[in-house]
Amino acid sequence: MKLLSLESLNDLQKDAVQKLWNEEYPKSIALKTKQDLESYLEKLQGQSHILLSNESETIIGWFFGFIREDERWFAIIVNSNAHKKGYGSTLLNRAKSLYVELNGWVITDASHTKADSSAYIFPLGFYQKSGFSVLENETFETDKMKTVKNQMDQGLRLNLHFKL
Repeated sequence: MKLLSLESLNDLQKDAVQKLWNEEYPKSIALKTKQDLESYLEKLQGQSHILLSNESETIIGWFFGFIREDERWFAIIVNSNAHKKGYGSTLLNRAKSLYVELNGWVITDASHTKADSSAYIFPLGFYQKSGFSVLENETFETDKMKTVKNQMDQGLRLNLHFKL
């Protein structure tokens, strides 16, 4: 496996990230075009990307960090064929080494499906094993999902928002 840290993505990397997003996230939040991804990214400041690729140079994981409302936020996507092999932890640990604070969103509603109609497997267990805990009194709700704030302190301050 190879990790590549970048401040921005080139067109081929954007194509790979959009494909990964659409294959692994619920279809309700799909990015239909590369322009949708670009529009999403354009709104965010302080971007950093870590791409995880396999031996054949295929991108199988993506960490994305950015600034929103004076806080460092992140997202991690790992190809489901690469789950339970330590790659998500590799990306998260690299992020922990780079940033003092991280805030994230994690979908935990089991009713979501992916583009291929398979169930979206929410990564709650992964984040709990990584030391995150739920702050049940801090919630946020959209028309698509409900969220609750989570936080981890282990020398670092990490906030995680779980989408319910």
